[in-house]
Amino acid sequence: MALSSLQRFARMIAPYKFLAPYCDFEGNEQLWEFDIPEIKERMGVWSHGEQVLAKFFMSLWQRSGDHGFDFFEAVATLDALDIKKICAWAQDPFWP
Repeated sequence: MALSSLQRFARMIAPYKFLAPYCDFEGNEQLWEFDIPEIKERMGVWSHGEQVLAKFFMSLWQRSGDHGFDFFEAVATLDALDIKKICAWAQDPFWP
């Protein structure tokens, strides 16, 4: 059985433990939450790479470019594995 877009998002974000407190991916998928206002409030103390990843995941969650994610900044900042994950998403995009 194929994963839903919400399940794919939860699986994609799972390795990023700094985002875990802002994810509520339990129970009924229609009630899943990703606390963007709280992320925006807290992300100022995170590393540059963590901020870039947070912007990517916020943009993906809301299907919006309003969170300041910049692909070129990501390539210049993130490690190869993180870039590979973003590129894999771009090759097979989904929106939760």
